[in-house]
Amino acid sequence: MSQENVGVVKAVFASASRGDFDGLLALFHPGVEWVEDPRTPGAITHRGHTEIKRYFESMPRYWEKLRIEPERFVDYGDEVLALARVTTHAGRGGPEMNRPFDAIFTVRGGKIVRGRSFSTRHDALDAAGLRE
Repeated sequence: MSQENVGVVKAVFASASRGDFDGLLALFHPGVEWVEDPRTPGAITHRGHTEIKRYFESMPRYWEKLRIEPERFVDYGDEVLALARVTTHAGRGGPEMNRPFDAIFTVRGGKIVRGRSFSTRHDALDAAGLRE
């Protein structure tokens, strides 16, 4: 079952990388909850397909380029820790940024039911009960 969950999370990253929001939503349960790191300014919790779709579709307004490259997936039960790097280039000639993008996905019945993103790799590993 855990390898199936990893496969679902890998598919999320593949859909996001292609900008395939419909494919992305198909991987999320209709009652999905996405929790942004509360330490991030303006962070909120998104609930359901409508809010998740609005969240992902808003990204091109802020980022001229956005690339997410998965580095490692760690499965443990119903959850998958995804360790990745995100490279963004702000619109209007803003700077390029490259930083970790780490999240824990809860998978049930082949669908993402909850996601939590973290500001630092340390926080993500700590939430997963792992160490660097």
